[in-house]
Amino acid sequence: MARKMAAEGGGSLMRLGGASGIAIGLGYVAIIALYIPIGVRPRGAAAWLAAIGGHDAQWWAILWLSVATDLLFLLFAAALHRLIRPHRPTLATIAAGATALFAVLDLAITWPNYAALITLAGDADPVTASTAAIYPATIADSLYVFVANTLTLSVGMLAAGLGMRGPHFRAAYAWLGIAGGGAGILAVFGPLVLNALSPLIFLASLLTLVWAAALGWLMLRR
Repeated sequence: MARKMAAEGGGSLMRLGGASGIAIGLGYVAIIALYIPIGVRPRGAAAWLAAIGGHDAQWWAILWLSVATDLLFLLFAAALHRLIRPHRPTLATIAAGATALFAVLDLAITWPNYAALITLAGDADPVTASTAAIYPATIADSLYVFVANTLTLSVGMLAAGLGMRGPHFRAAYAWLGIAGGGAGILAVFGPLVLNALSPLIFLASLLTLVWAAALGWLMLRR
């Protein structure tokens, strides 16, 4: 009976994680589409307020979609652990832990400061808004926040890809994780050596949405 209940619980987790993975992929597509018209990412309080001004609905949509995908990543991480644990328990723990940590950091640091900037962009007093926007803009522009967020998810993807190597999963799933995680890690450290590697973050983002959706589909079939 206990085994049956555990199996049913695992099946429910897989279904939730699978649906979350597909929803993450679709959410990332929508977020990228919303970002495209914005162009170059702003830097500095004044630039942030100018970029957001008049486009607050678009920025709120980006923010809430991003918060939703982060919450879904927590379910996805739990299912990811369940998926890989029978075959590579250590890598399963690293993959799930790093993926969940990415979501927590994003929810705790990134999006509250974006929300503050969007709110301040609608302030009637531009002087007050510019002064108040200095702190959240500094956090939004922070290299450390970028490194922490990008690196944690990339490590999770890489660990998942390594954990899925072998006869239990198709090679494509493993290589998606390895390629996406590797691209993300290179996007963090590569520009320190060669600035031309900065655009790798776009490739990493694309691979992330494909990876999440593909693993979501795999989880739904398990």
